[in-house]
Amino acid sequence: MVDLDSPMYDVISISVYTTLSLIVTVLILHAFTSKHKPPIPIILILVYSYCMSLSALSLLSIDVADGLYHTRDARSNDSNGAYQSPQYLRILWLTFYWSIQILAWILLPVCQAYLDQGHFTWYRKLFGAIIANLILYIVLGVVGLFALIALLIWLISNKQSGGPSDLMGFCIALSNTFGMTLLIFLLGYGIAKLPKWLWHRANYLRTLHQYHFRASKIYDELDEAKEEYVQKLQMLRALDMNVEEDDPNRRYVDYLTKSCFKDLNKFKVSALESTSRDISTCTYKSLVKLHKKIVAARRKYKASSYLWEWLQKKVYHIEAVLDAKRHSANRRIVNPFKGERRGPMAPLIDSLEFFWYVWFRPLFFRISAVFFFIFALVLVFCEFSIFFQQPFLRGLGIPNLSLFALIKKIAAAKVVLQIFSLLLMSFFTYIVFFGLFKLKIFKLYSLIPHHSDAASMLFSAVVLTRVVPALCYNFLQLLGITDKDGVSFFDVMGLQQLELKFFGSIGDFFQYNFPVFIVVVALLTFFDAPARIGSLFSIERFVYDKHFESERVREGREVIAACRRRKLLEVLKDGESRTDRRGSGNVISSNTRLTSLSDSDSDGEFGSHALDDLDDYGAGRRESKRSTAQRIKSLFRKHGRGSARSNESSQISLDDNALYSL
Repeated sequence: MVDLDSPMYDVISISVYTTLSLIVTVLILHAFTSKHKPPIPIILILVYSYCMSLSALSLLSIDVADGLYHTRDARSNDSNGAYQSPQYLRILWLTFYWSIQILAWILLPVCQAYLDQGHFTWYRKLFGAIIANLILYIVLGVVGLFALIALLIWLISNKQSGGPSDLMGFCIALSNTFGMTLLIFLLGYGIAKLPKWLWHRANYLRTLHQYHFRASKIYDELDEAKEEYVQKLQMLRALDMNVEEDDPNRRYVDYLTKSCFKDLNKFKVSALESTSRDISTCTYKSLVKLHKKIVAARRKYKASSYLWEWLQKKVYHIEAVLDAKRHSANRRIVNPFKGERRGPMAPLIDSLEFFWYVWFRPLFFRISAVFFFIFALVLVFCEFSIFFQQPFLRGLGIPNLSLFALIKKIAAAKVVLQIFSLLLMSFFTYIVFFGLFKLKIFKLYSLIPHHSDAASMLFSAVVLTRVVPALCYNFLQLLGITDKDGVSFFDVMGLQQLELKFFGSIGDFFQYNFPVFIVVVALLTFFDAPARIGSLFSIERFVYDKHFESERVREGREVIAACRRRKLLEVLKDGESRTDRRGSGNVISSNTRLTSLSDSDSDGEFGSHALDDLDDYGAGRRESKRSTAQRIKSLFRKHGRGSARSNESSQISLDDNALYSL
């Protein structure tokens, strides 16, 4: 049995938490990059960044439990007793903290800029990435220089002196200030948005309407991204046709052509005539700029394509769930775009899937929404309570109002302190991760499930590593922990007011008032203030009310219906070949019930377009609308479902051939 007061217990806890952090990191990377694998070096950097950040958050729970437990024991034996944290915890904090800082400000930004470079060799890409980041460092250095001048003026005017340690503390304070600014937006957004998001996800019909609202916008963005990408490929095609073989830059043109070979053939790109006159000025610098533009345009197009495919899968799945809910006697969810399960366990798995998605998942989401709503209220109250701990208010005798600070008085056992701190920090981290993955800070870097590219994942790692120290500091504030409680974190990072002590009351003001801004952001997000303000100015992306009557919803429904018709034709073609081989039509019959979803919709628009209005989809796929509809209806009659409803009056003005080309 390991003694809880021995260092071995902390070593075992650290090993377990590090292993769990590694597992969570792998799961996160798999969830966002399973079908779009980044290069191996980027994967290793991402694993190290996420693992170090999560390990630092879990280490804080060990540090808090150790410090509070031994400090309480020391004070009980000696009224003036103080506890000195163990050396190994300080070494771990030094390792984690400075590793995170190097990742956040040097390694990750350089890797991110490396992927955006247009050079053709690795060493030129690396040099260009360093130069690109030097611009940011110079800007930050200028800001820091003004702050340093203000510091020196204050020191001279107050006849004080500062050493290297004070300068280091000042630099740490600047880094923490930037992290706290990110924390204000991520935590404030997550506090307000997570309960609403969970509650709305429990309503499948509302979620389906939301996806329809997004579909039209995403489809337009995909069209624009494709047009921009094709334009860059046309410029490349013109270079490929006009640059001579003996030209010294010909090898770079061949490199670009080879890297874009599939897309050049896919889109049947021809040379852009307006580019021909600029061929004579083709230089290495112009090729680097073109390569950089191609990389950016391809990333934008791929991201839009993946997001469009992901949205379609979500819509088809929700439609299948709604249809299964109407026909609950069958106790299975039928999706025409997924293969049928086979084997002795297939009926059991189908039944479990049915009960989970139709009954238990909405209930789980609603319970989770209520829990996080209560947690958000408590968190907002505790964040606001930090305001009353300012020095000029302490004379009023106001106690620490934070509910989380009660753990210092209630929990006596070290293991209880550690478990409570770990659970509380886990909830904090989940809320911040929700804000990180949902809040689009920059449109170029978007996290798409299973299809996020390396640049987007690196951007998320940059934000996470910069916000982790601030999150740890805010967590200690909520618990009411100071440097007198024997926590090793303060030995490395220091107290925020100590780093800003040179500016007098400014340091105290920022330390005790920045949590109030978290509350402000949370309230603005909860009441959808940006959307309401945007609606007042008729900004289209914000014109979206709870009745979903906007034109965007109808357009999105039509776009999704056209895609469903095309995919259904592909399923029919594939089903015919399988039927010929096996002499059975079960592959199609088990999935055609999706189209009956129109019966559950009062407007008759869900699924009806999948049976009617079937247009041509290119050479070799031309088939009359009447014969295709009859074949589908015969499948319904064959398997005892009757004929599907038609809606001859509803027509979709959409070019399906253009849609298919996307």
